[in-house]
Amino acid sequence: PSTKMPPPMMSQRGAMWGWPLFLVCISLSFWFLNLATKTIPIGIGYAVWTGIGAAGTLFVSAALMKAPITPAQIGFVALLIASVVGLKLTAKG
Repeated sequence: PSTKMPPPMMSQRGAMWGWPLFLVCISLSFWFLNLATKTIPIGIGYAVWTGIGAAGTLFVSAALMKAPITPAQIGFVALLIASVVGLKLTAKG
């Protein structure tokens, strides 16, 4: 059967570098979210955090795993980033 998983996540050997990197990145991500919510409301912080994560995931998957990106996806990510910036600029805190 065919799977859609990228080769590094399928092989036992490739996953060896993936899990430690994932744990470091997610730990840093939560730490930065915690820092951000000390100066902005949690709702705004979470929206920014998820927006950065969605955009980052799209671009990293394209760069590292050669996943195709359509012009529509780029446009929606640009809209997402603009929305995140707007939320941050209008946050009281």
